[in-house]
Amino acid sequence: MTWEAKQLHKRALNLVKITKREYYLKLTEDTDAQNMWNFRKWMCRKHIYTSPALSRGDNDMPTVAHSDKCNLLRNTLFPPQPMLTDEPLMNLEPRAKDMEYHEVTKWEACDALFTAAPMNALASWE
Repeated sequence: MTWEAKQLHKRALNLVKITKREYYLKLTEDTDAQNMWNFRKWMCRKHIYTSPALSRGDNDMPTVAHSDKCNLLRNTLFPPQPMLTDEPLMNLEPRAKDMEYHEVTKWEACDALFTAAPMNALASWE
């Protein structure tokens, strides 16, 4: 089984190699003075690939422009949030069961975090 898989893998790679060779040979044979300098761009490591046209649905034309694609993706992936009919009231007034507030500076927090022993976090909860 593994021998057959290796042979099929070799054959597939060989087919890809032959197909690429034929494609590039055809390109170089069809080269003229106008498109000759486009081959130089292949050697640069910057490749910009445009994304394919996106379908809006069955009856609409596909989107081709970049801004239309962005709007379509934004509206599809991030639809507007629904309005809540019975939105709860926000009561930010202090209550009796609230914890007491203690102001802590940034340096006090850093000292408390970085001076404690590494595996000592659970000891304070016991």
